[in-house]
Amino acid sequence: IPAFMSKGLSLPAGFLKSMEKERAARESLQPPYIANFEASAALPKIKAMKDAKLPAKTVGFKPVQARPDKFVDIRSRYDGADGLVYMRATLSLKKAGNGFLLCGPDGPFKVWVNGTAVGSDQKCGNPALAGKYRFAATWKKGKNEIVFALDTNGGKLWGVFAQYLLD
Repeated sequence: IPAFMSKGLSLPAGFLKSMEKERAARESLQPPYIANFEASAALPKIKAMKDAKLPAKTVGFKPVQARPDKFVDIRSRYDGADGLVYMRATLSLKKAGNGFLLCGPDGPFKVWVNGTAVGSDQKCGNPALAGKYRFAATWKKGKNEIVFALDTNGGKLWGVFAQYLLD
């Protein structure tokens, strides 16, 4: 029981409803999240994430789930192994334009948008923070592919937050 209620105090009528409206309004200002990712199993580790290449056509992918907070958790795909994991998603847009990919991984990474490397950080680590990184991206009308190469960071990697902005 919250302390104010144990003292016989109560919330003003409609308070919780107004708080819910405020939360919904804040969320509507957030850039849309990308949650339809699939991930590879662990592959051999590479020395530096800046040297990562797009995955070979032979790399297998399986869908992974986003949590209610939109964090995409990939731990089920690599079972604590130390190595490299790829994530990819397709984003369909109604118009083309310049914008940004916002991301928050919790391990070293490199990311591509439509085959073009847009950013990397060898020193990224826990915790994952939504929107920590903001990379310029050119979005196409129709399907856009986002690919992450992630170092599992000795088994400490959990996944990534990903969002997009289109001017």
